[in-house]
Parts: sequence; structure tokens; C-alpha cells
Amino acid sequence: VDYKMAYSLAKTAADNNFIPAFDLLAQLLYRGLGVEQNFERSLYWFKKAADNDYLPSCGATAFMFRVGLGVKKDINTAIKYYLKAVELGSKDCGGALSTLYYNLGLPDKAMAYLEQSENTKDSPSLYKLMGDICYCRDSIREPDYERAAEYYHKASQLGSTTADYLLGDIYYYGYLGNEFSSAAEAYERAAQNGYAPAQYTLGYLLQNELGVACDIEKAQYWFEK
Repeated sequence: VDYKMAYSLAKTAADNNFIPAFDLLAQLLYRGLGVEQNFERSLYWFKKAADNDYLPSCGATAFMFRVGLGVKKDINTAIKYYLKAVELGSKDCGGALSTLYYNLGLPDKAMAYLEQSENTKDSPSLYKLMGDICYCRDSIREPDYERAAEYYHKASQLGSTTADYLLGDIYYYGYLGNEFSSAAEAYERAAQNGYAPAQYTLGYLLQNELGVACDIEKAQYWFEK
């Protein structure tokens, strides 16, 4: 690929107000392809495209403001462009926006966007985040353990080891009744994937015959892991 030629052609098209060329210029500048890498100029073109309702540029603009790349970090502006992306139909930016809201201590807003994001159904990390919100691990809201377990289970099915461990905790501590056997199953999945807290807890269950048959040898195995 002749990136220098691509940059030259994109610049000409951009000078003629061809909006997709704004995004292409931004990408080339961002990656340093055919031109010296320049995050500030990259953001200029991403933002110009986003301000013209060009969906692919909205998420990039939001990300650069969120992390302070090529510009001073500005969370409010990042939210503005994530919202714009969602309004224009982005399937991905709802998850990013939700994570940002959650980290800002706004779990209700985070959940609202997670529930409407098409990307959530394929993402173990977003299902886990929904579980965290319902479990209220980092907030003062009233916990909803049943919904938390539901979302952790979905995250588990998509391969989230941490979700397995947290699902085990919900059962272990009796938030949905005393279900040590269910706790043991969840802890074992996490333990098999190398999650140390789950390995220790599974060993404790085996040692004390909680939800599983007593097996000192197997308990010791997990303790030593």
C-alpha cells in the first residue's frame, strides 16, 4: 500500500469537503502511515468528521478526549461524542459509554446504556459489568443478587473467569439461599482457569464438605495451586 499517495489523495478530497476523507486522514495521522504521526492533527480530522455526523469518527474522537491523546483529557467531551455515536446507531460505543459512566460513579446511567447496546450480548466484560452494577460491588445502591447472578452467568458462558468467581460468592454467602453446591461449581470453573482466590476457596469447600464431598487430597491440591 502506498500510504503517502493515500494521504495525498485523502488530503485533496478533504480539502474538497469529502467527509469520509476526514476520517481517513485522521487514521493515517493516528498511525503514522504515509505521514509523520501526529495525534493532535489526527484528532482535528476525527472531530471534524464527527461534527459532520460521520459515525466511524465519533468513537475515535470520544476515545482521544477520554484518554487525553492529542488533547487535554476531557471526560465531558468524551461523553458528548460517545452519546453522539450511540444516537447515530453505534453498536459498540454504548459499552464504552457505560464503562465510563460506571467509573464515574453513575451506575444507573451505565446500566441504561448496557441494556440498549447491541454489543453487550457478545461481551463477557460488559455482562460482568452489568453483574457488578447489580451486585453493587462499587456503589451504595440496593443489591439485586438475582439479576447479578443472571449477568455473571452470561459472562461465565462467554468465558469470564472473574464472573465465575463472583457468581460463586453470591451462592457461597447465601444471597440466593444456601447453595454451596452451586458455589462449588462456579468456583471450580474459575479455579480450572487459574484464578487463585477461587482455587483457595474451592480447597476450603472440599476440606469442610461444603456443597461437595470431603476430599482432603483434592483440597490440598487446590491450596498448593
